Amino acid sequence: MIRFAPLQSCVDASFWSELGEHKLHALRLSEAPVEIHGWIGPSRYSEVPSQLQLDSESFAASVSSSGSQQESLSSSSPCSTAAPEDQKQALAAGCEHSQARAGLHKVPGTLLNTNTLQGFKTLDRQLILRQAATQVWCDILSGAAEQDPARLCRFWLTAHGDLKHFHFHYWFAFPALKPPVPFTSAAEALPLSKALSTDAAEKVCAACDAWRGLPSQCENPYSSTAPTPNPSSISNPTPMTTHPPRPGPSSLDPSPTSPITPSIPAPFWLLYSASGDWQDTQALPLSHWPLLTQRDSTPPSCRSPPASATAQQASASTSCTGAGSCDAPNLHEGQVPAAGSGGSSLPAKGTVMLAFSDPCNLPGFPGWPLRNALLMVAVRWGLLSVQVLCVRDRRGRTNADHSPLLHVDLPPVPKGWCGCDAVPGPDSAVPGQDIPVPEAVGWEANKAGKLAPRMVDLGPLLSSHQLAEQAVDLNLMLMRWRAAPTLNVEVMSRSKCLLLGAGTLGCAVARTLLAWGVRDITFVDSSRVSFSNPVRQSLYEFEDCEGGGKPKAEAAAQALKRIFPSARSQGHALSIPMPGHPPLDAASQEIMQKDMAALDRLITQHDAVFLLTDTRESRWLPSLLAAAHGKIAITSAIGFDSFLVMRHGAPPSSDATQQGPRLGCYFCNDVVAPVNSTKDRALDQQCTVARPGLAPIAGALCVELLAALLQHPQQVAVKPLGGSLEWEANEHTQPRHVHGNLHQPQQQKQQQQQQQQQQGRDLQGEGSDEAALGGVPHMLRGNLTGFNLTCMEGRAFSQCTACSSTVVRQFRQQGWELVLRATQEPAYLEELTGLAALQQAMQQYEASLEDCAADGEAKEKEGGVERDAEAEGSESGDEWTSL
Repeated sequence: MIRFAPLQSCVDASFWSELGEHKLHALRLSEAPVEIHGWIGPSRYSEVPSQLQLDSESFAASVSSSGSQQESLSSSSPCSTAAPEDQKQALAAGCEHSQARAGLHKVPGTLLNTNTLQGFKTLDRQLILRQAATQVWCDILSGAAEQDPARLCRFWLTAHGDLKHFHFHYWFAFPALKPPVPFTSAAEALPLSKALSTDAAEKVCAACDAWRGLPSQCENPYSSTAPTPNPSSISNPTPMTTHPPRPGPSSLDPSPTSPITPSIPAPFWLLYSASGDWQDTQALPLSHWPLLTQRDSTPPSCRSPPASATAQQASASTSCTGAGSCDAPNLHEGQVPAAGSGGSSLPAKGTVMLAFSDPCNLPGFPGWPLRNALLMVAVRWGLLSVQVLCVRDRRGRTNADHSPLLHVDLPPVPKGWCGCDAVPGPDSAVPGQDIPVPEAVGWEANKAGKLAPRMVDLGPLLSSHQLAEQAVDLNLMLMRWRAAPTLNVEVMSRSKCLLLGAGTLGCAVARTLLAWGVRDITFVDSSRVSFSNPVRQSLYEFEDCEGGGKPKAEAAAQALKRIFPSARSQGHALSIPMPGHPPLDAASQEIMQKDMAALDRLITQHDAVFLLTDTRESRWLPSLLAAAHGKIAITSAIGFDSFLVMRHGAPPSSDATQQGPRLGCYFCNDVVAPVNSTKDRALDQQCTVARPGLAPIAGALCVELLAALLQHPQQVAVKPLGGSLEWEANEHTQPRHVHGNLHQPQQQKQQQQQQQQQQGRDLQGEGSDEAALGGVPHMLRGNLTGFNLTCMEGRAFSQCTACSSTVVRQFRQQGWELVLRATQEPAYLEELTGLAALQQAMQQYEASLEDCAADGEAKEKEGGVERDAEAEGSESGDEWTSL
């Protein structure tokens, strides 16, 4: 009885890394089987066997090892080959096959990954092995295994990955079908060098090397003597001649594989010698066996003898002992029957043997993959004995001294054994559903030799920086599993954010951005860390205050890198030019101009700008620059117990005819230009006096507002959360309490909701169903006194001093000149936008109202005197008065 050495697995760390990515991005909570592939090759060392290899490329599209290796038998040259037209590029690509894969064979596999460790432990492994055996058995019966011999080496991998701790539990199954009677050896196994002459052994080894693509130059993978022509010189190739069609793999395998190039050869092949002395050895696909023997492709047990055949001949057709008289020759004798008159000019005699890449290193013992191949030979070809060459390598080539030649006696397959009488047809809904399947074995033993799973810990292989980065991404990816399946995590991590102000708000915003996976964060601040900062501003420590204090922007950037080493943070110490803060001299003017140019450059380089400064006028230039460059701008301002968080609306359109309603910016509610607000301030006005918990709340809302905005398909152009139904063509500044406002009349709310329902909209805002995080508000106003949070909406003001089309157009034309004049003359912005004329008109209107009121009072007094006189006369003359 022949004993087969079990196959062993070798999983590279890159496979587990790729599995983690696949789990996070593709599988998520799914436990459906996944098609993968591995690599297997012959033994290369006497001490250790070859192993099934898996790496990061195992998740690529699975391919089979058939098509391109099945060449035709030409009538002019019995066993010569010609590449089809569509394989010219494949042959050329074979010349550049990676040396790391040279001589290896790609085999299909199935991954079953569970969500929990308990689920992995409770898998029904008998059922899994039976499913795997069913696939192999259907491939044998249908002939798919002859077309694609890699199917005989199928494997299953059950696994569970703990992506938080990088622990992976796994267990391989290499299904091997049990024959009706164990395979036996007819003679002692001898090395190829002793079984054949030296020249013949060299020819056989050369043919095997050529089949596996080992020669340094492109040679014919099917012949040891004839070189393969240049693909560009191939013209009018002869179509491949195959045996009669069988039920294809599509009717048996729910995920059929596609042909591969000659650079990925099949693990099983035929060695053919027309002369019988192996001096003209050629390597051929298994699918050429019917052509070599001129026999029907139907399994012997399924064929009926001709009508003229006697009962004895019919019996001999299924119980041939290898004398060469039946239609299934005995490969042990090596005789190929004479060719009939079927049209192929094959020689009358020849020698054939089965060859395969043997992963076993033990002399006299074949490797595990041979078991299924021998069963296929017995069932499909009806043979009772076969010669098998176990190809093993030394120094990258087939070695005749270490490659044993086996003489295997195959058991006769009883008629009807495990459904071999009926090949599954294309109408079979499930592979093997209507046929019995032989018993199978094949679960891999662990390192202790026990049938139990294995575990690998990748934690020690990863640096602490890699662990931190993957842990951050893991928390974000888990949001997509259940809470927000359409969440686009990458859109946040790719965003570059500019924080204007590194104080209490800036620190809170930066920490929340890190939690969202944002790597690129830039700080702009001109102040230094003071002793009052570390307790309220989370990025600073006591050491940052000593020696006069570190620059805030630089200290904040360094702190982010200490918290998360993958953060790409930087700090810039510059002052923002502000209206009402003119330069003191020429030198300060030059510095101010450079700071303005640097700020303009930073805003253009980032995707989102956070306005987190202390004063109102310091937000004017960033608002203008964001509108001019079309950047996302988010403003936050805090008081003692209240705060404001808002996103600026879309920039004004350069085309006046397309100018429509849009949301306003921070300055759209003002009818005066920003001025110097730092003059004549008391001590409590010079510091940010606010409840300590206010800034973290406002900072977190700033980032969540950005996240909701980026996740929405309309992004900056999205209508506000719960916005009004109609946007008037005329822009105005009146804010609207649209959601969560307790002061809105209940009747008005109901009417608005009914109107929205009639138009098919939701109070959460248009398009919120398409957004992963729902609708996006315009303004959020909060108050800790009553713990209120109100969503508000404000339209863009056509005379805004920061985002109106007039100011933006003027800035694009004048640039620094406009900024300089605004710092020197804040009233210039009012004149430019028409606010001055509006203020004058309002004053005149108020004066007219006062005049009207004064005239009314005078007339009322005159009218009162007359009425008193009339009343006096009527009282004296009216006789009814006494009554």
